[in-house]
Amino acid sequence: MPNFQTILFFDLDGTLIDSTPAILDGFHYAFAHLGAAEPSDEAIKRLIGHPLEVMFERLGVTRDVQNFVLAYKQRYAQTFLDQTVLLSGAFEAVRAASEFANLGVVTTKTSKFSKILLQHLGIAEFFGTIVGREDVQDPKPSAEPILKALENLGICGATASKSPHAARGKTHDATADENTSAASRNAILSEISAPDLKSLPALDPDPSKVYEQNLSSIASQNSDTISFRNLSKAKSDRHEAGDNSQKSGVGIEGESDKGGVRGSKIYDAHELNSVPCYDKICSDEILPSVSQNIFMIGDTSLDAIAAKSAAVRSVGVSCGYGSTSELRAHFEFVCSDAKEAVELIRGISSKF
Repeated sequence: MPNFQTILFFDLDGTLIDSTPAILDGFHYAFAHLGAAEPSDEAIKRLIGHPLEVMFERLGVTRDVQNFVLAYKQRYAQTFLDQTVLLSGAFEAVRAASEFANLGVVTTKTSKFSKILLQHLGIAEFFGTIVGREDVQDPKPSAEPILKALENLGICGATASKSPHAARGKTHDATADENTSAASRNAILSEISAPDLKSLPALDPDPSKVYEQNLSSIASQNSDTISFRNLSKAKSDRHEAGDNSQKSGVGIEGESDKGGVRGSKIYDAHELNSVPCYDKICSDEILPSVSQNIFMIGDTSLDAIAAKSAAVRSVGVSCGYGSTSELRAHFEFVCSDAKEAVELIRGISSKF
C-alpha cells in the first residue's frame, strides 16, 4: 500500500452507500416478527448511523433488545446486496482519494457485512482497513473506531492507546486479509448462528436455509479473494461497475445547501476550488490539537464527534441522513457529497 501523508476515513451509510431500503425492511421485519409496534420510516432514518442496539432502544424496545438485533440481521442478510447501491459520485470519490491518501472505512455496520458489500459494489480494493461495530468496544461517537483504524494502518499505535478500550478491539488487518468469500459467509453465519437464537421464535423460512441460499450467491459473484488495498489507479472495469450502480443522495431533511463550514464561516464549494482559499484555510489554526492530514468524512454528528475526540479533521456530507444545520453545528467543513469532500481534502492536503 502506498505510504501517503494523508489519511482519509469514510463512513458508509449516507456517505458512500444508500442502504435505506434494506435497513427499513430489516427493522420492520424485526418489529413485526417479535410482535412489537412498528415505528415509522422517518423515525428509523433519524437514527441511522447509531449501533443497532441503540436504534432499537430509542425506537421503544425495552426488553430482549438482542433478539430484535438478531432478527434484523437475519433479514438484512437476505436483502443487503440487492437493496444497497453506491451514492452518486461515491465511486469517483474513492478512486480520486486513493490517488493521494491511504483510505479506510469507519462504520457502525458489522464489518463482516461491510467487507462483502464493498466487494460487491466494486470499491473494496481501495481500502486499507475496515473498522466495524464488532471491532471495538465503544462505537462512534467514541474516538476508539478511528484510533483503531489508524492502528490497523500502522499509524499512531501509541495514539490508539489513548482510548481506554482500544486494545480490546479486534484487529482487522485488511491489507493482509486472505479470507475468501466463503470464509466471509461463514463468519456471518457464525455471528448469527442458531445457538444465539434459542430464545427467538422460529423464522419462516428456516434461517439456515435462507443464509445459505442468499449468501451462496455472494460467493458466486465474488469468487476472488476479498482483500483491501489502496490503489493509485482504478481499473476501467471498476469504473464502469461504479457508474452502473450509483444513484442520487438520500438526504432526509430536503436541504441541499452546498459549501464548507468552519465555525460561523461558510465556504462556498466553488470558492474552495481556488488556491488562495485553500491557502487561507491551511494557514488558519483551526484546532491546534488536530492532526492536519487525517480526515473523517461522514454524514451525521456521530462522525464529527468521533473525529474531534480522536483529534482528526472532519468533513460532513449533506447527501446522507444528517440535516445541514446539524452538520454545520458539528463538522469543520460541509460539502454536498463524498466526491466534493475528497476534492476539498485534496486541495488542503496539497499544502502539507
